[in-house]
This record gives sequence, structure tokens and C-alpha cells, in this order.
Amino acid sequence: MSWFSTKFRIFNLIPLKFSLLVSIIAFFSINCSNEQSTHEPNNPDETTFIMPRPTDWIFGTWLGTIPTGSVFAEKKIRLVIEEVSAQVKGSAFGYDYKGNFTWDYQSNEEWIVNFSNPMSITDSYLWWLYDKVWDVETFRCEIFYNSNHVVLGTTQIGLKNTKPTVINLYLSATINGISEQDKFMVTMSKL
Repeated sequence: MSWFSTKFRIFNLIPLKFSLLVSIIAFFSINCSNEQSTHEPNNPDETTFIMPRPTDWIFGTWLGTIPTGSVFAEKKIRLVIEEVSAQVKGSAFGYDYKGNFTWDYQSNEEWIVNFSNPMSITDSYLWWLYDKVWDVETFRCEIFYNSNHVVLGTTQIGLKNTKPTVINLYLSATINGISEQDKFMVTMSKL
């Protein structure tokens, strides 16, 4: 064999070695990314998604009084939360709840609205969501009754893996043409 043919064969092996090396790297990078996704799900639709607290933490009756200084001062609001009505999936994961909301509880002017899984933008609802990317929980209750509109919400629910018995909710409301937007917090206590 001549010197030229020996060198030529060695150069033919370089592309083969390179493609073998690329294949090995690709194999390990695919296996590593699959391994990460089974331990740490990035998709909230996966069944292994873990919420930061038990789903039933919110069940029960919650009562709060609107603080002094508000145009709605001393009015009581009540939430009765009975069960999960639907699972919420998307950029955040969470639950819609079934129950009812009472405005001006135990007065002559009280009104009650049921909420469940909303089907339109004017349906009353209560949901609790968790955005894993930002590690933020959101509690939001939006109530529609005739021309009245009440929104209660917060992202400050408490320590993870607990069942809070007190939460502070921002109040925005338009009742009988009188409005107040996010100026006051209502402390809701679980009975």
C-alpha cells in the first residue's frame, strides 16, 4: 500500500468519527432533557403538577367586615365555598370553586350570588391559581349582581403547604352606582 492511500483512508474516517461523536452527544442530551421533564414538569397539564397547598384549604365559610374609611364601611361580606367545580389549566394551574357570596351579610339589604365554573365573562366565579414560573398564588372572586360588581383578590395567601384561616383581600366594588377601587383590604376569617 502506498503512502497516499494510507493517508486517504485516515481522512475518510474523520467524518465517520465526527458523526459518531455528534450522535453520542445528541443521545445524551435527549436523555438528560427527558430525565429533567419527568422529575420537574414544565407543563402544568401534567398530572404530576403539585399545588403549593391542599386543594380544600379554602372550603368553608369566610366572613369579613369592610374597614372604616371605605364608602362601604362596616358592611359584612361572606363567602361560602363548598367544592371544586372545575380545574383550570393554561399558563397557570388551579381550580374554580362552587359556593356563594353575600353582600351586606345579616342586614335588610343583603343579597346573595351563587358562583361556579364561569361560562361567560359576566358569570360570577371564585378561583385559586398557581403560576409555577413566577411562584405566585392568586385568589380572585368576581361577583356580578344586577348592576353591582364586586372583586376580591390577593396574591398574599400565606406560607405554602398550609391551610390559612385568615386572608386579606383587596376590594373593588360598584354597588348601586357607588364605586371604590382597590383602596381597602378586607380581612376574611374562616369560621
